[in-house]
Amino acid sequence: MNKTEYRKSMRSKLKLISERRKEDTSLSLLNTFKNFKNKNILSFASMKTEVNLWPLNQKLLASNNLFLPKVSEKILKIYKVKNISSLKKSQFGILEPDSVLCEEADLNEIDIVLVPGLAFDKENNRLGYGRGFYDRLLYKFKGEKIGICFKEQLHMSIPVESHDQKIDQLLSF
Repeated sequence: MNKTEYRKSMRSKLKLISERRKEDTSLSLLNTFKNFKNKNILSFASMKTEVNLWPLNQKLLASNNLFLPKVSEKILKIYKVKNISSLKKSQFGILEPDSVLCEEADLNEIDIVLVPGLAFDKENNRLGYGRGFYDRLLYKFKGEKIGICFKEQLHMSIPVESHDQKIDQLLSF
């Protein structure tokens, strides 16, 4: 399968995951990150078919360690988020920091990047959504890159191109 076929297949598969399973996964993820105090974490605003990061994001917000990306042309800019009300829906329907209400941050301030994706493999490769935003960000990032996914998103191998960036660790639920 090529990347386009994989993406289509994974989008269909992810729609079948039950709401109960998504809730349980979200709590498991929150427990996994209870030991990451005092780490600046670039999280993401999860979409309906992704692992729900909002409980974790709320915890990071309370400890003043929540950073979220915002699409700006062809790159992801990073913002420190101090209030959930400072987020607004993007052109992709994803909550992003309002650049007027949030302070832009430097990638060097980040300790860990949580990475979304449609599929991951045993070699720590990631199949994203096809626009390359995270590949460009991860190329410059020197800290820990952690993929977050459901077990259904794991594959033995996925199509990879030379510009694709690997993750360091994968948390699957």
